[in-house]
Amino acid sequence: MKNHYTRILFPIHLYHTHIRENSVIQREVLSSIQKCYEDKNLDIPDGWLTDSLVTSFDRDDINDHIFDPKNQLHQIYQKYLTQIFDKKVEFELQDMWFNYYIDGEYQEEHHHVMSNNLNGSSHFSCVHYLKFDESVHESTVFSDPLELIRAHSFEMDSNRYGNRWEPKVKEGDLLVFPSYLQHHVKKSKPTPDNPRITIAFNLRMLSYGEHRD
Repeated sequence: MKNHYTRILFPIHLYHTHIRENSVIQREVLSSIQKCYEDKNLDIPDGWLTDSLVTSFDRDDINDHIFDPKNQLHQIYQKYLTQIFDKKVEFELQDMWFNYYIDGEYQEEHHHVMSNNLNGSSHFSCVHYLKFDESVHESTVFSDPLELIRAHSFEMDSNRYGNRWEPKVKEGDLLVFPSYLQHHVKKSKPTPDNPRITIAFNLRMLSYGEHRD
């Protein structure tokens, strides 16, 4: 008779789905994103350590134009995000921006806890791999937020613990994760004719089942 058991305590969930309408979103926004890159008027935001990443993170004027709420991508995101949750939910999309990697850029480890939105911090964050080549582009690497605490503990090999996780993604995939989860993008080889383009945004939950904010 078995007299012991193993249970994983307090897991962190990362949700991974694929947007079948990725080509629709590409038609809506890719040309505008490409123009922003060619205009060379996007500076690295204050406090970011990356040396050359092209991002619209702190450019509300650009983001409000490219990611207009009237565009189809908002409805498409709403559809897929609603399917992820196990109860009826209401949420709002916050702080949508693009990241454009073409010259071996990287992004340092960071989180999305402090949203730019004055209505409050986000609960979940999302990365949509709008243009992504599995053979040359880097995925996103997630870090264990309890790594330093675990260092004072002991993890058996059977727990298969690793302090980093890099999901295998393809073009059109969408990752959803708690905003506090640290993540980064490794430096890659330059791909001058094949940019890696992601759309990032945050979710603020308004209701989940019977619970309302």
